[in-house]
Amino acid sequence: IASTPTPAPRKRFGRPRTNTNENSSIITPADELLRHQATLHGNALAVSMLMHEFPHCHGGVATAIVSKTFEVAAKLLHCQFDEKLTSVNPTAACTCVRAGYCLLSGALTMGIDAIIPHVSTIFSFWQGSSMAVLPGVSKLSSSHDLMCVEAMLSSVVCFLKFCPTLLLAVPDALTRLTAILEKIFPLISSGGRFESEKSTAVGKSRLSSARASVMEAYSWLPPGSFPMSADRIFSFAVSQIQELTGNDVLCSILDALVSKEDKLIDAHSFERAVSPGQIGGSVALDNNISLRSSDVVHHNEREAILHLLSWRKKLRTRMQGDDCCTSPILGAYLREGDDKCSPTPLHEVGRWREPLDPIGTSKVRLLDCCIHVFAATFGLQDGQTQAEALQMLESMYNAAQPEKTTNRFNVSSSLIAESQGKLKSPEEDVPSTNLTAAVLACLQALPLYEATHDTLIGVGPPWMVRATDLLLRLLPTPSDIIRRGAAEGLALLATLGVSEDANTLQSTILHSLDEVMTGSIPGNSKMQEIEILSYARAGSLLTLACIQRAAMRMTRTENERAESRSVASPRSRARENNSPPVMIMMTR
Repeated sequence: IASTPTPAPRKRFGRPRTNTNENSSIITPADELLRHQATLHGNALAVSMLMHEFPHCHGGVATAIVSKTFEVAAKLLHCQFDEKLTSVNPTAACTCVRAGYCLLSGALTMGIDAIIPHVSTIFSFWQGSSMAVLPGVSKLSSSHDLMCVEAMLSSVVCFLKFCPTLLLAVPDALTRLTAILEKIFPLISSGGRFESEKSTAVGKSRLSSARASVMEAYSWLPPGSFPMSADRIFSFAVSQIQELTGNDVLCSILDALVSKEDKLIDAHSFERAVSPGQIGGSVALDNNISLRSSDVVHHNEREAILHLLSWRKKLRTRMQGDDCCTSPILGAYLREGDDKCSPTPLHEVGRWREPLDPIGTSKVRLLDCCIHVFAATFGLQDGQTQAEALQMLESMYNAAQPEKTTNRFNVSSSLIAESQGKLKSPEEDVPSTNLTAAVLACLQALPLYEATHDTLIGVGPPWMVRATDLLLRLLPTPSDIIRRGAAEGLALLATLGVSEDANTLQSTILHSLDEVMTGSIPGNSKMQEIEILSYARAGSLLTLACIQRAAMRMTRTENERAESRSVASPRSRARENNSPPVMIMMTR
């Protein structure tokens, strides 16, 4: 029998030990406690991630496992009320609370079938944690309470995203949930208890994450379900949009607001690429641009949105009518917007829009949520408040115009100037992007009132005129995404696709587009006149195309509405006769 050779020892990597004494191997109680906290946090995170996959497993998961999860979560959340633990080691107590809410968030992603037997337990968790962080009641510092509030709010958003039907199935669920949010909102708002946490980088990130979770929770609630807080939330959203834009934070929601049908406009050559996805399938160039122009996401920020992401896309069951002219890509574009469905009948009131999956960076996530809530509550404000909000956006845009740089970003500068750190292109216009997203989101969220369908009321409210002027000023921009957003916003205003029948405003927009195409753009130097004029003409032509598309879409929607109500639609025939002279202007 041949002898088996002795295997060579494995090479181990690690830091060299500086102290080889026997005492160096002794683990102190503090190190042991810290290691135990890390183990607890890691195990809770791993179990919660596994719960995302349980609903997709063959045969499902046993109810005993779900019940055991809630038992463990209850014991962990009870550490928030343990006076001995909170006084001796408050960080350990917060670690247990965060681990408990991490398990709860993972369980909520499994859907209502796993949650129905434990709904009362879930609300008792939230009620106890929200009461424990109030001023005069809390036994922890503001930084430790903010850690608990951040984890709790993430579980609230998971409940609204994955189990929205429980708002109708469980009595007083909507009322109890809004009461909890109204209790937490003053603490995280400007001037609240947690405002002092902005002095540190970690505290500022946690505060932004908690604020974003509150705004996302309000975004998932049915329209009109929080009348007592709508004005305060709108004011807070306006202030945050202004503050974050002043801090040079760029929103990511604009790409989801514009139509995917115009995505081809973003195509660039290799030398002119400024963002990922503009040059086809060049993965290496996309990675290089992303690394040079993106922010780093902290691990706390990743954990805050871990359970809020849609890991598995919804399966499409339609097998017929998917292709258009034997092209599945054209069929996908034509089906845009058809798959949007309301989670409950309460969400079918008005023009409720499903919030997007959150972004990892907490400040960008907060800005996206504020723009979404700003648009959702804009129609609930009076005319003066709406005009003041648009005036704030206009002042924010005007203040940033002198600061724009003339140096263009391209791939060559990105590859050569390695010592410059993060690069920023003039196409990445933060005030213009945020302004376009806010205005376009407001126009898409406003309902189509039937009371003034056949009533001529001039140019509409003052905020519409101001919004028209702002969007016209944004057309001659080098950014493709901003031009697309401005064009679609002007199309909604020109086709009367909001709350008014303002034929005068339609004529004003068409006349202004005619002036923009001829080059009457004040304030441009002679050197940049040709380039800006090309951008202006491209934006004007795109606006005319968007007007034509929006008018046809509105006609189709009105016909479908009339057919569903078994009522004739004389307005559709009138609209066909009085449609905007888009084709004449484009031909000219």
